[in-house]
Amino acid sequence: MDTGTGDAQHLYQTLAYATATGLPDATLIYADGPPTGSIHNLPRAGTRIHVRHLDLAASTDEILGQIRRLAQHIKHDVAHPANPGRSGP
Repeated sequence: MDTGTGDAQHLYQTLAYATATGLPDATLIYADGPPTGSIHNLPRAGTRIHVRHLDLAASTDEILGQIRRLAQHIKHDVAHPANPGRSGP
Protein backbone atom coordinates (compact mmCIF):
# COMPACT_ATOMS: atom_id res chain seq x y z
CA MET A 1 0.00 0.00 0.00
CA ASP A 2 1.24 3.46 -0.83
CA THR A 3 1.20 6.10 1.87
CA GLY A 4 2.56 9.00 -0.13
CA THR A 5 2.61 10.25 -3.68
CA GLY A 6 1.56 7.03 -5.40
CA ASP A 7 3.08 3.70 -6.32
CA ALA A 8 4.80 3.78 -9.74
CA GLN A 9 2.80 0.81 -11.07
CA HIS A 10 -0.50 2.38 -9.97
CA LEU A 11 0.45 5.71 -11.52
CA TYR A 12 1.40 4.01 -14.78
CA GLN A 13 -1.89 2.09 -14.88
CA THR A 14 -3.84 5.28 -14.14
CA LEU A 15 -1.95 7.06 -16.93
CA ALA A 16 -2.80 4.20 -19.31
CA TYR A 17 -6.53 4.49 -18.46
CA ALA A 18 -6.46 8.28 -18.86
CA THR A 19 -4.64 8.02 -22.16
CA ALA A 20 -6.96 5.32 -23.52
CA THR A 21 -10.04 7.38 -22.65
CA GLY A 22 -8.58 10.75 -23.63
CA LEU A 23 -8.95 12.23 -20.15
CA PRO A 24 -6.64 15.11 -19.23
CA ASP A 25 -7.17 14.47 -15.49
CA ALA A 26 -7.36 11.21 -13.56
CA THR A 27 -7.66 10.48 -9.85
CA LEU A 28 -5.97 7.60 -8.06
CA ILE A 29 -7.58 6.88 -4.68
CA TYR A 30 -5.92 4.82 -1.96
CA ALA A 31 -7.89 3.32 0.92
CA ASP A 32 -5.44 4.71 3.49
CA GLY A 33 -2.69 7.25 3.74
CA PRO A 34 -1.93 10.87 4.56
CA PRO A 35 -4.74 13.43 4.44
CA THR A 36 -2.95 15.53 1.84
CA GLY A 37 -2.80 14.38 -1.74
CA SER A 38 -0.38 15.03 -4.55
CA ILE A 39 -0.53 15.87 -8.23
CA HIS A 40 1.64 14.41 -10.96
CA ASN A 41 1.72 16.65 -14.05
CA LEU A 42 2.73 14.73 -17.14
CA PRO A 43 2.88 17.42 -19.85
CA ARG A 44 4.17 15.17 -22.61
CA ALA A 45 1.21 12.83 -22.06
CA GLY A 46 -1.20 15.75 -21.65
CA THR A 47 -2.38 14.26 -18.36
CA ARG A 48 -2.49 15.22 -14.71
CA ILE A 49 -2.87 12.47 -12.08
CA HIS A 50 -4.28 13.39 -8.68
CA VAL A 51 -3.40 11.02 -5.82
CA ARG A 52 -5.86 11.06 -2.92
CA HIS A 53 -6.21 8.99 0.25
CA LEU A 54 -9.13 8.02 2.47
CA ASP A 55 -8.71 7.81 6.25
CA LEU A 56 -10.43 4.51 7.06
CA ALA A 57 -9.74 4.95 10.78
CA ALA A 58 -12.27 7.81 10.80
CA SER A 59 -15.92 7.45 11.75
CA THR A 60 -18.44 6.40 9.11
CA ASP A 61 -19.73 9.98 8.83
CA GLU A 62 -16.20 11.30 8.36
CA ILE A 63 -15.45 8.69 5.69
CA LEU A 64 -18.65 9.64 3.87
CA GLY A 65 -17.54 13.28 4.07
CA GLN A 66 -14.18 12.34 2.56
CA ILE A 67 -15.96 10.53 -0.28
CA ARG A 68 -18.19 13.58 -0.89
CA ARG A 69 -15.10 15.80 -1.10
CA LEU A 70 -13.45 13.37 -3.52
CA ALA A 71 -16.59 13.38 -5.66
CA GLN A 72 -16.56 17.21 -5.72
CA HIS A 73 -12.87 17.16 -6.69
CA ILE A 74 -13.58 14.76 -9.57
CA LYS A 75 -16.66 16.73 -10.64
CA HIS A 76 -14.54 19.91 -10.73
CA ASP A 77 -11.91 18.16 -12.87
CA VAL A 78 -14.57 17.08 -15.35
CA ALA A 79 -16.01 20.60 -15.58
CA HIS A 80 -12.57 22.29 -15.70
CA PRO A 81 -10.11 19.86 -17.27
CA ALA A 82 -6.42 20.70 -17.35
CA ASN A 83 -4.32 20.35 -20.44
CA PRO A 84 -0.79 20.26 -19.03
CA GLY A 85 0.71 19.03 -22.29
CA ARG A 86 -0.98 21.52 -24.56
CA SER A 87 -0.17 25.16 -24.95
CA GLY A 88 -2.38 27.83 -26.49
CA PRO A 89 -3.69 27.75 -30.09
